[in-house]
Amino acid sequence: MRPQVPCASSTRGSQRSDRLTFFCYGVGALEGGELPASHSGRLQQFKAWGLPVSERVTLCRTPEEVLTYYRKVEEDRPTLGFDIDGVVIKVDSLALQEQLGFVARAPRWAVAFKFPAQEQMTFVRDVEFQVGRTGAITPVARLEPVHVAGVLVSNATLHNADEIERLGLRIGDKVVIRRAGDVIPQVVNVVLSERPEDTREILFPTTARSVIQTLSAWKAKW
Repeated sequence: MRPQVPCASSTRGSQRSDRLTFFCYGVGALEGGELPASHSGRLQQFKAWGLPVSERVTLCRTPEEVLTYYRKVEEDRPTLGFDIDGVVIKVDSLALQEQLGFVARAPRWAVAFKFPAQEQMTFVRDVEFQVGRTGAITPVARLEPVHVAGVLVSNATLHNADEIERLGLRIGDKVVIRRAGDVIPQVVNVVLSERPEDTREILFPTTARSVIQTLSAWKAKW
């Protein structure tokens, strides 16, 4: 589950969590009073007021410093104590931010750099077939449960026979999995060098009773 889901839920209803914390990162509407003219200056002001600001915030002055910062946060990601999927780089001067403006719904003065998806290895214990509302049949890998990016993963869609053939997948294989976009479990590849001797071929169904039809061939259906 993405962290945003339980966080959003905990702010509504009668059972609100007193363990939900946050980091200040900007100002919405401002009426009256003055604040520093830079993003970093405002964050320092928040700290002075006793508001929570991430200790990871860094003022970079060169592209090289930005890259070093990105790599450091990526390296420390597993030990941060909270889930992130990247870092946001912003222009520090608020005057320059105003000059740069927005395009569509995104600011020109900020860009998000996502981290590569975290990967783990596990075993395919079985493959089952699900029939969707439209009659599309989707193979699903039942995995030995493993934690990936903070989530316990036990299933991964295999999409169709073409994908299984591309992977060269067999039941019992050791595989590399990741959460595509840090959300959807995905089988990346088979670890052929560690393939067990007792793997089994994935046998496709020839009939689908739930849609009352015979499958003459297993066709790719996304």
